[in-house]
Order: sequence, then C-alpha cells, then structure tokens
Amino acid sequence: MERKNDGFTLLELLIVVIIVGILAAVAIPQFTNATDRSREAEGRAVIDSLMTAETAYYQERGTFTTVTSDLLATVPTMKNWANTALLQSAGTLVTVTMNGATATHNHTTHVLRGVLTDAGVRVITNQDGA
Repeated sequence: MERKNDGFTLLELLIVVIIVGILAAVAIPQFTNATDRSREAEGRAVIDSLMTAETAYYQERGTFTTVTSDLLATVPTMKNWANTALLQSAGTLVTVTMNGATATHNHTTHVLRGVLTDAGVRVITNQDGA
C-alpha cells in the first residue's frame, strides 16, 4: 500500500510557527526604534530651522525673540510633535522646546530642546523623562 504525502505534519507546522515568532520578536523592536529615530529627526530639523531663523533675527536686532511670527520661518504642521515654544533668557540665549505628546506620538515626557547663544553656539538635546 502506497502512502500519500498531501500535507505538512504537526511538527513541521510547529517549527514554522516558532521561527516566525522568533523573527517577529526581533523585527518589532527594530521597527519601533526606527520610527522613534525618524520622529526625532523630524523634530531636530524643525528646531534647527528655527534656530537658523533666530540667528538671522539676532543679527538684525541684537536680541532673540520668543514670538515665532517674528521669524522668517514658519513652524510646519508636524505629525509627531506639538507645543513648539521659544523661551528667551536675557537676550543672549534662546531655547526651543518641542513636546512629543500628540495623537500619533504619545510620549508626554519626550522633549527635544535646542539652545542657541548669542555667540552662535547650538545644542539640541533629547530629554526623555524630563
């Protein structure tokens, strides 16, 4: 009597499910990290453009502004960031902060902060848990 092989055995299916599970366990955190890096890159690009506009404003007037409408740059509508703010300190320092609390990026403690001095020094930091 001949035996027909028409399908997979239970062991073969179990091995495939285990392999797919291992691949998913490795791929999902990598995907999450990649999306977080792209979100941060979006925020850093906006902060950098605002600091460039602040530098031009400072060159013309000798002081920074806290009003984004004074700048020759607009804050774009961002998908992953909210609450862009300019904070001035004694006309020699401006801080740009962005909060990551939006519908698509719900990290309420994820803050990007850019600091620009009158000497032209720029620093952008990522402050999780702040």
